[in-house]
Amino acid sequence: EGSRVVATVKGTILDLWCGEGLVIDSIRNAGFEGKIIGVDPLIDILNRLIERRSNDKNITLIQGSGLNIPLESNSVDGVSCL
Repeated sequence: EGSRVVATVKGTILDLWCGEGLVIDSIRNAGFEGKIIGVDPLIDILNRLIERRSNDKNITLIQGSGLNIPLESNSVDGVSCL
C-alpha cells in the first residue's frame, strides 16, 4: 500500500527523523526518483547515511529536529515521520 502512495508523489519528500535511512531506502525501492530531504538530530547517524547513500545526488541531509525544520513553508510534497 505505502509503495503505491510513494510512487504517485512528484517533487520532494521530507523524511523527519530519518535515522540510518530505512524509510529513504523504501522510498527509493518504491520507484520514487525525486528529491528526498532527510532530517535527524544525530550527526553520527547522518554521517553513516551519507556514506551509504553517497551516490544518490538527489538526497539532502540536514541535522535538526522536527520542532524547527530549516525549510520554507510549502517546499515539500510529501512527509514521512516514523
